[in-house]
Amino acid sequence: MLSGIACSAHRHRGRGPGRPFFVALCLLAGAWHATNLGSSVALAQPTLQPELQQPQEEPDAQTPEAQSPKQLELQQREAAQHEQQPAVAPGPDLPLVPQQHHELPQAPPVAEPPAGALPPVAAKAAPAHVVTLKGLSRTRAETVLELLPRAPPAVYTELELEEFQRRLWNLGIFDLVQVRHTDRGIEVELREKWTLIPVPDFSTASTWKDTYVALSVSEYNFLGRAMLLTASVWHETRGWNGAVSLNEHAYHSRGGAWGMALEFASAELVFEESPDAWARRGGAALISWQAPLPHDSHTAYQIALGYAYEHNIDSQTRYKPHNGHQVHAELTVNWESLRASDVAPHGIQAKLTLAPGGFFNLREPMPRIGAEGSLLAAWAITGETALMAQLVVTAASRGNANYSNLLGSVDGVRGLRDAIYHTWLQGVLNVELRQAFRFAERWAVQAVLFADAAAFDRVNARGHRSGSQAAASGGIGLRLIPTFLAEVVLRVDAGRALWPEPGFFMQWGLSQYF
Repeated sequence: MLSGIACSAHRHRGRGPGRPFFVALCLLAGAWHATNLGSSVALAQPTLQPELQQPQEEPDAQTPEAQSPKQLELQQREAAQHEQQPAVAPGPDLPLVPQQHHELPQAPPVAEPPAGALPPVAAKAAPAHVVTLKGLSRTRAETVLELLPRAPPAVYTELELEEFQRRLWNLGIFDLVQVRHTDRGIEVELREKWTLIPVPDFSTASTWKDTYVALSVSEYNFLGRAMLLTASVWHETRGWNGAVSLNEHAYHSRGGAWGMALEFASAELVFEESPDAWARRGGAALISWQAPLPHDSHTAYQIALGYAYEHNIDSQTRYKPHNGHQVHAELTVNWESLRASDVAPHGIQAKLTLAPGGFFNLREPMPRIGAEGSLLAAWAITGETALMAQLVVTAASRGNANYSNLLGSVDGVRGLRDAIYHTWLQGVLNVELRQAFRFAERWAVQAVLFADAAAFDRVNARGHRSGSQAAASGGIGLRLIPTFLAEVVLRVDAGRALWPEPGFFMQWGLSQYF
């Protein structure tokens, strides 16, 4: 651990002997013990030490420096023979000290940490007078330093430095993160990704008019602050949409994170069990704030306020919902211990969002309450292999089909028909086994086995319950991952839908399915 190295160095500077010095002292004392009578007892009883000293040399005796090598060798032999003789009986003024050899306690050996790993903890904290940053060109230094629990110079525990490294990975703007401790402080080596990404994203659906298509320009490191700025246009739910958003990253340890979005939305709502259908148009705005995320906590709290306007047109029958305004609040609790990775993430993320609100018009105001809970679990079996699982449960108040969830193949169960499964309650489970193969620097190909399943309760055009169903599918996939690009993955999946409508399918995309 880093704290062990740091505090050992600190002890050498004036707080007592460090562990290497203590080991050398013990070895030296043991050697002296082997050639001196009763040395261990003398250490235990200092008052006996004068009586056990060798007799004083005569004034005319030669000093060791004046003796010849042959004389020194002869004296050493006589001393060795004398040690093998029995102890001399004590005189009246000298107590008997038996010749017992008591071994001095030895300090345990100090294990060297493996190369590149955090050394084992030998103390509680590591002082860092300087934090050296390497590899930054577009990212501001304060973007990195604000992830520390305290501004340097400061003392950091090993757990705090591990959390610092994890948060650097999770920013998503680096594909190399190394945090090392040196004699002077902390050294951070980083390699930046290319973060200005124009992405023509798509994900095929069961029909072409239900296919998801998007063109977005995202800067994942806006102003060098790891903020995400996105402008996008996309086709989804048989309608065209557009949005602009700006969000600070979620890993500030001493300051909160703001986010805001403006959106134009459109959709066509169709229902399998009835001829009712209409088009919905509207705009929305959202502003959010996340509380600071201390290093000793994995729980983040976020609040948000949102507004939306709904306008319904082109009804195919005499029925269509009323136009109106929606106002809602959101409270999100996010617990995360996930270590991000392009090929093999590891950890757990659990999130719960509650969204109380209301829909207001002159004819039929009604409450709109939504909730969503999700659990993402990733197990990095090796550095290139990961088992991923995601469970998402969503619920919404009934009474208006415009306020419902839509389950399909784009985001749910691959191979499922899109645009017809409107639900008020649904649970979706996605599982993937991913195996990556790196064939070049900052390039990888990934093979995937996947299975999707869902259980859901549907609503009809009037927003009332219309029955429960289940869906499942499975198959194989292939990914091409350029790790130097932020959030870009070329994906192709092929498999078979098992129910409710069995059949083979193939799906393409430019991001991981989850």
